Amino acid sequence: MNALILDGTIENTVFGDRSLEALQEVLDKQSISSETVVLREQTIAYCRGCFDCWVKTPGICVINDEARNNTRKMIQSDLIVYFTPIVFGGYSHFLKAQLDRSICLVHPKFGKFHGEIHHRKRYETYPAMFGVGLLSDNDPEQADLFREHIYRNSLNLHSPSIASVTLQSNFDYQKMIQTIGEALVDMEVSA
Repeated sequence: MNALILDGTIENTVFGDRSLEALQEVLDKQSISSETVVLREQTIAYCRGCFDCWVKTPGICVINDEARNNTRKMIQSDLIVYFTPIVFGGYSHFLKAQLDRSICLVHPKFGKFHGEIHHRKRYETYPAMFGVGLLSDNDPEQADLFREHIYRNSLNLHSPSIASVTLQSNFDYQKMIQTIGEALVDMEVSA
């Protein structure tokens, strides 16, 4: 099994670095190979909303930058990890820009999915989704909003399984590992 970690952190911090290290340790223990894409180090243009990725170049964004390659890696992964500071209950601007550019992974036409109207699948299989949100303090409202973002995005991406965790800066390393590990076990993600 392979995982793609979309690192949406805004800057290097001890908390972010330790959280990412804990995530990678848990993935390694479960024999899940991983690649980390540090989005802040890439040039990613904002989505134009042109919909050419749906009609002119189906499945491929017409903007030729690193987001195009990241999107290809997303659909080829078994597990996508959204690793981000929680910003107003959502994702960092780095992660949001990448996710906007991945709209080409779904079909422009709509269908019912989990009793709701969503874009239809473009591909036969889609990756599982795991959200890792970073909070400097305990903020249950922000954590709930983040979980809801992950859930809603998993529906849009037709993810077969999802989970999310919120890590706080006051967590020690072992608590980070335990929190991440329990969520992945509950998700039944393994090699």
